[in-house]
Amino acid sequence: MEQATQAVKHYRSSDEHSVKFVGSYKQYLGLWLYNILLTIVTLGIYNPWAKCAIRKFLWQETEIAGSRFEWHGTGKEMFKGFIKAYLILGGLLLVLNFGPLFIPPEMLVWAVLSAYLLILLLVPLAIHGMARYRFSRTSLRGIYLGYRGKLKEFYGLTTRDFLFTIITFGIYGFWLEVNIRKYILEHARYGNVSAAYDGKGGQLLGLAFLQGLLVMITLYLYTPWAIIEFFKFHVKNTSLVQNERRYYFETNASGGKYFVVLLKAIGLIVITLGIATPIAQLMIHKYLVETISIAPGFSFDGIQQTEESYKDATGDDMGDILDLDF
Repeated sequence: MEQATQAVKHYRSSDEHSVKFVGSYKQYLGLWLYNILLTIVTLGIYNPWAKCAIRKFLWQETEIAGSRFEWHGTGKEMFKGFIKAYLILGGLLLVLNFGPLFIPPEMLVWAVLSAYLLILLLVPLAIHGMARYRFSRTSLRGIYLGYRGKLKEFYGLTTRDFLFTIITFGIYGFWLEVNIRKYILEHARYGNVSAAYDGKGGQLLGLAFLQGLLVMITLYLYTPWAIIEFFKFHVKNTSLVQNERRYYFETNASGGKYFVVLLKAIGLIVITLGIATPIAQLMIHKYLVETISIAPGFSFDGIQQTEESYKDATGDDMGDILDLDF
């Protein structure tokens, strides 16, 4: 690890393995407005195709080592997933949102608690499905990514950690977060290359305590710096494993620069009365993405295809409905 870390530090003298975002703000705004219009005209039916188009734009405008990512998901796949997700979650969301209108008071509490419990039980399924679909429908240089995690194993992990989180009044939640990230990344593949994650729950807890304290002391002015510290924690603890050697990711993001980007983004939204919100969001996305690089020595040319296609977007849509994003 020490060798790899030093290689990452040395990498700053070259941008061969830096991530670049080359998308046009004007093109993204046009795509966003087009999607909004069609979604309204079709009474929301076009939403999966709109989501697919946005994701395709973000993927294909992201470049590393002279090549761009490709998103192979389709609106049809995501529409099918959208329907399945709402069939699974629709009744539960109906109980939570409109329960008081049609459930007798003496049964309401139990109905709501049962709905929340069932949703909690579906969260691991959604996360697992998101990972499998998003990885398998992404490629770089014609090589597909993949996810080899097993749902039974993942449920065992999340159930254990969730119970510990309840017992410790939320403290173990930091271990839950890093364990989920670790499991997903260690079961992810880019052809014959695997990934790894070194973050520890104790480290994340210490970081959260310090950043939370600084945010409170500065009356929330420190928030942009805190966000970047968490971002750096996750990026720097992630690596790719090729030929039994780890190549760590690095980021040169800084709270000060991120704060300036946020100010520009907020100013743009205010001046345009919200019309330029997509551009503001893309400005933030572009800044964060372009701070990321990977250690030199990693060979994109030596990667071989190993993964199979997976086209069920149900978990992906469930994740969006539940506002999950790992």
